[in-house]
Amino acid sequence: MLRSLYLLAAVHGPHENIKASTVATLPRQRAARAITRVTEVLAHLDLLDDDRIDPLDAWIQRRLSNVHPEIRAEAPVWIHLVRHDGPRRRPRSTATVRNQVMASIPFLLDCSKRYRTLRQVTRADLAEWVSQCAAPHNEAVALRNMFKTLRSQRLLFANPARGLSLGARPASGPRR
Repeated sequence: MLRSLYLLAAVHGPHENIKASTVATLPRQRAARAITRVTEVLAHLDLLDDDRIDPLDAWIQRRLSNVHPEIRAEAPVWIHLVRHDGPRRRPRSTATVRNQVMASIPFLLDCSKRYRTLRQVTRADLAEWVSQCAAPHNEAVALRNMFKTLRSQRLLFANPARGLSLGARPASGPRR
């Protein structure tokens, strides 16, 4: 760890922030944990500039790239609250976030063709969408969660997904 800190100190000036991506490119001598420890020490000294991009954030941005800009600005509010936490809400696992985003992206893309914002979505649009889905339960759960969250954040005036039928739950059985 000391060798890595000496190397960084030789390259950077005093009180200059060091990028986390630079720390990650350091040669790994004996233990990979040394890089983690160097990052912790620099963060404690307020010398770390965390420029790393979260892979899940990049994945979400790629999925939302074809969505209308106004809808693309509304959806991350929901995703952020599902990923992290909010008042009276626990953060969900990465798998849950991925599943809910994957279930909602086709609906958001379809809405982008017809509407500029999610405020224009009606209950009939949601019912029609869910009836056409191959696995309606998963999509309905994701859409209900999204609209409920956006309504609680006052981005929507009404929740069109309130009382939306979830459909039959997918059968779970032993996997081979």
